Amino acid sequence: MKKALLICFVAISSFALTQQYELPGNFTQYFDYDNNPQALSADFDGDAAKDLIVTCESEDFGYCILVFISSSYKVSGNYYWFPWESDMNYFTYENSILTISSSFGVGRFGKSLILKYDRTLKNMRLIEYGESYLGNYEQSGAYEKTIDLISNTFTVNEQSGQLNLEVVTLSNIEQYFDYFLEVGTEFMPVEEEDMIVYETDGETIDDEEVLDVEYTEEEEVDPRDNPVWLVEKIFEVANTGAYYELYNLCDPMEENDGDTKSICQIANATEEEQSAFSGVFGTGTVTGEVIYVTKITAKVPVTFGYDSEVNEEMNVILRDGKWYLYSF
Repeated sequence: MKKALLICFVAISSFALTQQYELPGNFTQYFDYDNNPQALSADFDGDAAKDLIVTCESEDFGYCILVFISSSYKVSGNYYWFPWESDMNYFTYENSILTISSSFGVGRFGKSLILKYDRTLKNMRLIEYGESYLGNYEQSGAYEKTIDLISNTFTVNEQSGQLNLEVVTLSNIEQYFDYFLEVGTEFMPVEEEDMIVYETDGETIDDEEVLDVEYTEEEEVDPRDNPVWLVEKIFEVANTGAYYELYNLCDPMEENDGDTKSICQIANATEEEQSAFSGVFGTGTVTGEVIYVTKITAKVPVTFGYDSEVNEEMNVILRDGKWYLYSF
């Protein structure tokens, strides 16, 4: 039942590699924590044969994306690949446009590649590069960047500029990744350090002054000390729509599973996926006492679902005195 609900907002394509395309020996197909592949099969080059894009792993290069174009693969066995440091990739193909959307780290940083097959070049041409950063918890430093490789222009938030780029295809795309990151840095906002604000005797102070103030035990309590608060935050956000508040709730060691990663990264999802997320978790509630499995792991019994029909246990983990989502 959980799988049926999660598929509403976790857009990971399921596709098993066939004998038509054979992965090179130094690559293995990537499967997420739920054993789902990240792959898409469609006719990219218009020859009525299915082409393939798939997330793979390599001992030498880490996560990579491989693309098989049938028209060139059948003739010479050629394929394309580039390193891509993300295990959360979403592939879509619509109106002859292939889009790769990816989240990195805990999901606050994202990239997108938009490609279209060029019959003259006999290759997939990059027509747009996108980049987004939601900033820190207070959204300081957030920006959106778009590079239009057809008009050779870029925008960062509301600032724009001109570029002089050559044609970028799957054959040379890797050499431009560092350059894309540098484009428009002069227009990016400076990310301020998170400031913890305290209330004492009606006066607001910041964390630099905290050593001079005495606090009661109640004032020192961090809600993240409580696994129940952590899980209930999911249900709260599902109702308020403040999805960015979930970014910092996942395991900072990034050992959590794909389901919890999808929860923490829901702010990067489409409106349809966010709506489905709110429908699934908006009815959620904690149904029992926390079960402490070890000194650093615990289970929180919950129900959720459109009709509160799903009974699950949220697994959480303690890192540096704070609880984080781990799996369910």
